[in-house]
Amino acid sequence: MKYIILSALLASAAIAAPAPARANKGGNANGGNNANANQAGAGAAQGAAGNTGAAAGASGATGTAGAQGATGQTGQTGQTGQTGTTQPAAGTPGTVTPGTSSAVPPPPGGATGQTPSAGDLATAVANWQADTSMVSMFLNNGNSINDDTAFKQAALVAFNAEVDELTHKAVIDAANGQMPNVQAANSTLATGGAFQDVVDKLQIMSQQGKAAANNIDLINQNRCTNVLPNIDAYMASTGSNSQAVRPNVCDQTGVKGGVQSNGPTQPGQTPVRSLIHHYVR
Repeated sequence: MKYIILSALLASAAIAAPAPARANKGGNANGGNNANANQAGAGAAQGAAGNTGAAAGASGATGTAGAQGATGQTGQTGQTGQTGTTQPAAGTPGTVTPGTSSAVPPPPGGATGQTPSAGDLATAVANWQADTSMVSMFLNNGNSINDDTAFKQAALVAFNAEVDELTHKAVIDAANGQMPNVQAANSTLATGGAFQDVVDKLQIMSQQGKAAANNIDLINQNRCTNVLPNIDAYMASTGSNSQAVRPNVCDQTGVKGGVQSNGPTQPGQTPVRSLIHHYVR
């Protein structure tokens, strides 16, 4: 009887006691909720970080656009390279053909082809005289220039002045080219090659420097006898009393104490091509 009562009490106690399994399930449920809450919080944080990243990305895109804009500006700056295309092409009147130093005279009468006026002729004479002065100055001082770079620069100035003389010659040719005295002078300056020889030697000195300084004496022999007297004839054809400016070694018709000419080439006289080769080449 005692065993029956004890069994019944144990059974009642077992029924009244809380089920541990349910408590665990409840705990698991709460834990799951907490985990979900944590995950949700983490998701929100990640979402915020994502938004920040998006904003940063947008800023980055803006920066990229700015960089592209800067690149565009650089492209516009590059257009200044077109300045190089303004250089005259080979054979342009009043220039020297690259690689040959061949002087190309401007068209007679200028771009419009009109006959020069008396004022145009006076200007041409004055400017031509000034150019001869620049060339003669180099011929006077060239041998005393010891620095090779300075020598080349001085020779280049003289070379440019010599080539510029063609511009003024062309003005007088346009007005007086049919005059016998002008045609005779031109036969030595242009046809005979006296003028071109000066151009060539000045260019050589502008490139080779002091190593080519012997060309100063060679230029003087040709220029004093053949070039400058015939420039005088051109200037005289305009009614001017002006003359080409001589270097120190020259007199009116040649080299002082040296080779002489008879002055400007006369109508019917053979151009002095042979003298150029004998004295200069």
